[in-house]
Amino acid sequence: MQEVFLVVHRRLDSLRAQEALRSWLYSICRRSVSNHRRRAYHTRERSADGLELELAPANEADGPEEAAVAKEAHDQLEVILGGLSDNKRIVFVMFEIELRTALEIATALAIPLGTVHSRIHAARRDVERIAARFALAHPEKIQ
Repeated sequence: MQEVFLVVHRRLDSLRAQEALRSWLYSICRRSVSNHRRRAYHTRERSADGLELELAPANEADGPEEAAVAKEAHDQLEVILGGLSDNKRIVFVMFEIELRTALEIATALAIPLGTVHSRIHAARRDVERIAARFALAHPEKIQ
């Protein structure tokens, strides 16, 4: 987050009045995360932030078995989403997990609506392929 604020501070003069502030900030965040992942891959480190998606709200009544099942599901989702390119992952997460409309995604990412639709389609195909490969490699972990 600090890196994003530094970039925003350095590039504030590049924000044009006709640009949407939200899209401009989102593109800076996206580039910063992409650069961070690339550096982590090249230095053979695992990204500390990973993909912090909460699949279900934590429930104090849940026992250790439920927590283990939730952890397995989260790990499976990380593997599947980790197999997508950055462009496909961003659109897929925004559409399928954040439940944004294609028009909202196109506006936020400043890309054509057709590109959003094609990335969603390609990402779904890749998710099915990666999930099938995961299921073959880890039949004991499939929920």
